[in-house]
Amino acid sequence: VLIVNGFEGPIDLEISDTALRIGFDVSGDTRRSFTIKSTTGLNVKPVDGYTGNLIELADNSFETITIEGLTIRDAESAAIDGLPFNGYAGTTETTLRIQNSRFLNNGPDVSPGGAIQTYSNVEIIDSIFSNNFGSAVRAFSDVSVSGSLFIDNVAIDQGGQVYGGAISSGIGNVYSVNSTYLDNKAYGAGAIHSQFGDIQLALNTFSGNESSFWGASIGGGSGVTMWGNIFVGQGGVEVFSDGFEADLGYNLADSDLDSFTA
Repeated sequence: VLIVNGFEGPIDLEISDTALRIGFDVSGDTRRSFTIKSTTGLNVKPVDGYTGNLIELADNSFETITIEGLTIRDAESAAIDGLPFNGYAGTTETTLRIQNSRFLNNGPDVSPGGAIQTYSNVEIIDSIFSNNFGSAVRAFSDVSVSGSLFIDNVAIDQGGQVYGGAISSGIGNVYSVNSTYLDNKAYGAGAIHSQFGDIQLALNTFSGNESSFWGASIGGGSGVTMWGNIFVGQGGVEVFSDGFEADLGYNLADSDLDSFTA
């Protein structure tokens, strides 16, 4: 069952002509949040021949948009896209919350944000991102992750643009706790990349991530702070940042700690 702000819908949702659009034509709507929730593991997927986004987010008055209990898969563009860019002084006050959901096999090879591309803040809770292309999550504001798995996500070289295989943030901070990053690959950072923001990591596991440019797992950012993380089987330098900060005594690696390079 699909529940959209309290109203029940179909068991599965196939996108065939235009994306499911959230926040369009909501003038006069006084609700501060919008929720799409499935109680039965609903699949959101395109029909054959549809190449657009599956869910589009509009610039709107919602403070929080929640996607819960969905499997969103097989999109040929970014599965979730939207919220217009309002300039570097401040992007959007909306938070996109992803909870207990799965994003599988989304995105083209040559575009960032295979599963999610947005200018909103992003919260990811107890979710799985697998086999998405062009970075699983591409955001321009803060990204917060807890209890989630990113596996086999890929971001290739796009004319010198640098991205993370699992998460890319433009000007926001990235926070990750108690999450796992396995076998993600990118030209920028194998797992997590932030261009201008801070990266804060606690109690995560990084294994088998690869990068051909920056850190095998972590790259970029104005500063990287880590506590209680495990790095296993990385390819090359684990963490690369101009502002690297960490108490390495509380992070475990299967290689010499000199591989942690500021």
